[in-house]
Amino acid sequence: MHENEIEISDEQVRRLVGDQFPEWAGLPVRRLPPVGTDNQLFRLGDELLVRMPRIDWAADSAEWEHTWLPRLAPHLSLPIPAPVALGVPGEGYPFHWTVVPWLDGEGPNARNIDPEEWARSLGAFVSATRQIPGMDAPAKTEGRGGPLTALDE
Repeated sequence: MHENEIEISDEQVRRLVGDQFPEWAGLPVRRLPPVGTDNQLFRLGDELLVRMPRIDWAADSAEWEHTWLPRLAPHLSLPIPAPVALGVPGEGYPFHWTVVPWLDGEGPNARNIDPEEWARSLGAFVSATRQIPGMDAPAKTEGRGGPLTALDE
């Protein structure tokens, strides 16, 4: 997908998990189809997911998510995949990576959602995010999370 994208093998993920998190070494690893541009996802057993950044511009995301998502999760009205473990580079893989809980579900579509209930749930989630204390979080001033005026061009 990207010119500098890193190839990540299932076996590489098995070795990283086994070396860094021996309590999960016996769990099966299953690659999931790419659904985004930054991470390759792997199911780890039935209850976990491994998120591996596959491009350099996403390399800092694992550490950021490991720090901030567990702090945000208790304040939100819906579950989020707050990391339960932070992996470090190894086995030829150059970036930090995370293990998060697997959240069952499917993407919303016309046959599986009630639009009014979905709108209420989304509104409650947005409202909850606006109530979260600052917690000395860093201010981002460009790209995602920054002011729209920075994207005028």
